[in-house]
Amino acid sequence: MRVDLKRFLFVGSTSSKKSFLKEAQKAGIIQFIEEAKTESLSDWSKTIIAAIKILKGFPPQPILTEVNPDREEAIVKEIHAVSDKLKKSEATIAELEGEYRELAPFGAFDPEQMKRIEEKGGLNLQFFALKKGVEAPEEFILVHSGEELDSYVRIGKGIYHLANAIEIPMNRSMAAVEKDLADAKKTHEEALKRLEELTSYRDFLSERLVSSLNRDAYNKALKTGKEGAEGRVFSLIGWSPENEIDKLQEMASDHDVFVEEVEVKEGETVPTYLKNEKWGTIGQDLVGIYDTPSAQDKDPSLWVLCFFVLFFSMIISDAVYGLIFLLISLYIWWKHPNLQGLKRRVLNLFTVLSVGCIVWGVLAGSYAGIPLSIDSPLQKVSLVRWLAEKKADYHLEQKDDVYQKWEKEFPAIASAKNGDELLHLGKQPATAEPETSPSYPILNTFSDQIILELALLVGAIHLLFSMARYSLRNWALIGWIMFLIGGYLYIAPTLNYTSILNFAFGLSKETMLALGADMAIAGFVVMLVLALIQHKVKGVLEVMTMITILADLLSYLRLYALGLAGAIMSATIYEMSAGMPLFFAVIVMFLAHTVNMLLAVMGGVIHGLRLNFLEWYHYSFEGGGKPFRPLKELKKEN
Repeated sequence: MRVDLKRFLFVGSTSSKKSFLKEAQKAGIIQFIEEAKTESLSDWSKTIIAAIKILKGFPPQPILTEVNPDREEAIVKEIHAVSDKLKKSEATIAELEGEYRELAPFGAFDPEQMKRIEEKGGLNLQFFALKKGVEAPEEFILVHSGEELDSYVRIGKGIYHLANAIEIPMNRSMAAVEKDLADAKKTHEEALKRLEELTSYRDFLSERLVSSLNRDAYNKALKTGKEGAEGRVFSLIGWSPENEIDKLQEMASDHDVFVEEVEVKEGETVPTYLKNEKWGTIGQDLVGIYDTPSAQDKDPSLWVLCFFVLFFSMIISDAVYGLIFLLISLYIWWKHPNLQGLKRRVLNLFTVLSVGCIVWGVLAGSYAGIPLSIDSPLQKVSLVRWLAEKKADYHLEQKDDVYQKWEKEFPAIASAKNGDELLHLGKQPATAEPETSPSYPILNTFSDQIILELALLVGAIHLLFSMARYSLRNWALIGWIMFLIGGYLYIAPTLNYTSILNFAFGLSKETMLALGADMAIAGFVVMLVLALIQHKVKGVLEVMTMITILADLLSYLRLYALGLAGAIMSATIYEMSAGMPLFFAVIVMFLAHTVNMLLAVMGGVIHGLRLNFLEWYHYSFEGGGKPFRPLKELKKEN
């Protein structure tokens, strides 16, 4: 539900501003308008956030439930200090390991002994590394040959320079490097251990962050508004829901603050306040993924939720996959029974989607690609199977061209007394291979056609709901509703296609053709007349919407295509694994079905939302709104 917001002016003595804002923060019903944008987060809040991010990279330790709030600063500073220590030790280790790799080929040289040798012998000792294959001067002595570099010692008078060689300084002994490396690793381990121990404060830090954010919001509001009468009076402007006016006035009266509704400025964007409960909040979360409704939009939350569940279920189109999702959902419920806020809503949504997949999978008769017997009890509860029988009854009664086509291929159907017998008699026998079973082309063809039409029928209904929602705002949509219904009735008999409306609802093709043509023409005329009345000459452009409507309707074919793709993949997996030994069959089925489920979920989420956000929003959504963000106390969610 969208609640209208009103613009209010608040005036009071400066001495009461703090107490008024504290009360307003507790009430959470006023969004104060800033004269100029200010920083929302304080430096301390950013420091706490950074500390929490640091701890997220480490395995959690048991939570400390009772921590003195006075320790907040000390704990946060220690986390940052230990993290800096960890980073420095990592850099030191990397540097020392590089130094060790340079010195290792030359052995345990002692720099002091080298100096004495140079002084007594009057010679210079130099150490070089050359790339593999590079020819070294004759006075270079090879001491080690590596995969990429060769190591040399040069003993001679004076300092030798070689452009394509890397001179290795021998300033420290191997023993010194090894000791420093061991010390750095010890420091690194101690820092890691300490940060792991500090993760026990993660809940405490989350609570302190919420407190700091509330303090930031209050301080920001305190800086908002204007002062007058030499600083003795303040004035604020803010938005508040119209259903909270009584509460607003009572709160203002308690703090001697004058409040009065004022006009919205020209061009000012009114925030959008969506107030939903229970399932509506889940739909509101989905709506927020794409855009915020405008202050004039109707709340689409429940519409988006219901149709997203339907679309997702049609795209997954598998009862077994839905059951797996449900088991995962139930396990999460069991493991985390106290989830709150967004996490709980996401889990609720996942549970509903799981049930939706099971229901639609049963109605479609799809079970992880496993071919069901035509007489399986699961077939008896399948909507698609029931419609296929109704379709077979229709063609058997009509003896039309569809029936005649199938009779030529399967003469046995001539003896069928009803649709069920016709589907049974339209059978191709099993091949000699023991793994195969009889196939039923008539049943398969009818089922495929029905699922395709259901996708378009659901799409048409979805668009009709969208148009009806805003028909009073855009009058031409009344005509387009008639046109879409008429077009749907007209197109099937024109293509000589037997629609669900024929065999399930008893409409004749002649009636559909005549009624569809009349409704489509009448709808187009009504659309044009209403568009011209409402928009004058510009209403002529409304004619172009026909292209959009047709394109949007065809977009719903993705429900059929994606569901079919997943079903084909499942069937292929079953066929592949059927001839394998049990052990390998289980592995193949697990891996392949996991990939198929992941792809199906991606398609279900993306396209399930897309059909709402693009096709459906065309006719009943303006968008571009700004969410209502009142000054309120944040609370930590589990």
